[in-house]
Amino acid sequence: MPKIVKLIFEILGIVCLTVLIILTIAAVIARYFLNSPLAWCEEVQMICIIWAVMFGGIVCAWDKVALAIDIVPNFLGPRGKNWLERFSCLVTALAMVPLVYFGLKLAVIGRNKITNILYIPYTYVNLAIPVGAAGIAIVSLVYVFRPRKEIADDQSQA
Repeated sequence: MPKIVKLIFEILGIVCLTVLIILTIAAVIARYFLNSPLAWCEEVQMICIIWAVMFGGIVCAWDKVALAIDIVPNFLGPRGKNWLERFSCLVTALAMVPLVYFGLKLAVIGRNKITNILYIPYTYVNLAIPVGAAGIAIVSLVYVFRPRKEIADDQSQA
């Protein structure tokens, strides 16, 4: 089941990026070759970028591919690495709490503001923040509380 959830977030991110690329190419062709710019294109591109970043953040947290400096973990034994990894994931989860809270507040405020051309409420744009932050927090908490056996399996695969 967890692999399916990860796959869903990967697919959603890929869809956002694909739409972004296609729209960018279409916008360039329309503007420079057809002399007819696609005014609505920028708004959809903005939405795609924001959602792609948040979906990508969840997938990166899932795969633990965040940028890290591994000088300290190299001095620790396996048990120390385990505790440091759990602590790091806990800090990440705690850091996401304000993003979820204030992201939800921003999404609620966004219901009164709409995009200029497509008239999309900014709630749908701003919801990417709490959704992505909540996803990252949940994934981080899963790594904090997972059993020792799974950690040993992960370290043996690396």
